[in-house]
Amino acid sequence: FRRVLFRSLDSDRDTPEEVGNILRIFPNVLRDNPSAVFRCSESIRSVVFVPQIALLDIEFRGGDGDGDDDRGGLLLPCERRDDGDGRRNTTNALQNLVRNPGGDNCSVEDANIADDRYATVLKTLWKTGLLKKKDVKEQSLLRELIVARNDGSDRFPSKRFRFLVEELDPNALSRKDSHRNRLLHAAAK
Repeated sequence: FRRVLFRSLDSDRDTPEEVGNILRIFPNVLRDNPSAVFRCSESIRSVVFVPQIALLDIEFRGGDGDGDDDRGGLLLPCERRDDGDGRRNTTNALQNLVRNPGGDNCSVEDANIADDRYATVLKTLWKTGLLKKKDVKEQSLLRELIVARNDGSDRFPSKRFRFLVEELDPNALSRKDSHRNRLLHAAAK
């Protein structure tokens, strides 16, 4: 039930009120599933519930959301399969929010809907204090966005890019990444 719940959430069918009520009735579902936010961040249909579930996770665990070890599971490292080479790698929900769900397998319309939903979630996390300016650098969010864009997909997540660069961290493009490349050069490719 626990794993199915978070993977089957659908914003076209479920409302935030319903999800909140279910989790308040059954708080152990969230407490016993630390990767709930990560699972929701993987799908265009469930991503809209990420801020609500993260805030409820903090509430149920008795945290305040200010600690970097917490933030409702947004920074929790989770293993996921890399679609490109079949290897397993570690990522977190914040990094998932800047990647392109579906990659080249989705239509332009779906990619635009995904970009809009994921950008809205990032903005909501920013407004609630769960996303911080330092995350752009420390969680390599801009690099994740650019790498996801250079994975063969021709769909650029412009709304997420603008939010990260214009609103969150205007200096991000001038910094060098872990490979000592300027992100501005990678973004221009």
